[in-house]
Amino acid sequence: MTSFLNISTARIALSTLALAALAACGGGDEAPATTQAVAIEFAAVNGLANTPVSCASVLTGMGTGSVNAKLTDLRFYVSDVKLITASGQEVAVTLASNDWQLTQGGHGLTLIDLENDADTCAGDAATNIRVAGTAPVGTYTGVKFTLGVPSALNHLDATAATTVAPLTNNDMFWSWTGGYKHAKIEVNPENATTAGIYTGGMTNTAVTPNTTANTFNFHLGDTNCTAGVPLSSSTCLSENTSTITMTAFNAGTQKVAVDIGALFAQSNLQVESGGAPGCMSGQTDPQCQAMWSVIGKSFSLDAVTGAITVSSLSADDASNNAFRSGTTVFRPIAK
Repeated sequence: MTSFLNISTARIALSTLALAALAACGGGDEAPATTQAVAIEFAAVNGLANTPVSCASVLTGMGTGSVNAKLTDLRFYVSDVKLITASGQEVAVTLASNDWQLTQGGHGLTLIDLENDADTCAGDAATNIRVAGTAPVGTYTGVKFTLGVPSALNHLDATAATTVAPLTNNDMFWSWTGGYKHAKIEVNPENATTAGIYTGGMTNTAVTPNTTANTFNFHLGDTNCTAGVPLSSSTCLSENTSTITMTAFNAGTQKVAVDIGALFAQSNLQVESGGAPGCMSGQTDPQCQAMWSVIGKSFSLDAVTGAITVSSLSADDASNNAFRSGTTVFRPIAK
C-alpha cells in the first residue's frame, strides 16, 4: 500500500514540474521585457563592390590616380546613436559599459577601431567593430549617429586621471587646442616608380627641392579653436562633426560600410601640395579642398583679408552631401 508520505511527495513533484512548465511557456507573474539588445556593426570596404579592407590588403583604384594603397590607420568616434521607427521617431540607444564606450554629460560615445596593428597599420591589436547597447522594445527601420566627439566631451585632457576610456586614447587626441580627432583614417599609396613598395609614395610639390612622404592622412577634427582655462572650456568656431542618417537600416541584417575608396575619391594620393600631410581639417589645405565636397563641408578664404567663411556645416543636402546622408562613405550593406 502506498503511504501518505509517498503520495504527498508525488503531488509536490508534479506541482513543481507544472510550475516549471508554466514558467518555460512564459506564464507566471514575470513582466515582459521592456528593452532589447542593439548592436550596430561597422566594416571597412573599398568601392561599391564592398571589397573588404584590412591592414594586410591592397586597396586598388584609389584616388584620382587610381593607384594602389595600403591602410595604415582606421579609427573614428561615433556618438549619440539613435534608432528610427517607420514613423520617423528617434529613440536613443543606451550604451553598454565597456572600455570602448562612454556615457557622460548627456552623451553616448563609442570608439570604432577597424585596424589591428598588422602589416602597415600602426595602431594596436585591439579592435572594436560595434556600438553595443539597448533600446526600448520596438521595430526600427533606420539609424542616426554623429561622427565625432560632442563638444561637451571634446576638450577633456586625454592624460588626466579623471578622463576615462575611450577618451584616454592618445592616438586620437589632437596636439593642439582642437580636442580629439573625430576620425583618423590613413593610407600609404604605392610608390610611383617602384611597384609593390608603400613608402615614399607621395611627391611633395610644396617645397623645393621636392621630397617624398609615406602617408596620406585624413584627420577630421574641430578647427578655429580658442584655448580655455581649464582645457575643457575651449571653444571652436568650426565643429567638424557630421550627423549621418540612414533611413533604411536593419541592425539585425545589415552593418554600416565605411567606404575608403569613396572617402579618397577626389584626392591625388601621390602628391602632397601643401599644408599638413594629407588633410588634417585645415580649411585652406589643398588636400582638404578636394575632400570637403565628399565630407559635406565648405570653406572659402578671402584673398585680401584672410578671413575664412564657413558654410554647409549643418545642412543635410542629399544631392551633394553623401558623406553625411549615409549614401556613399557611410552606407548600409548586408552582414
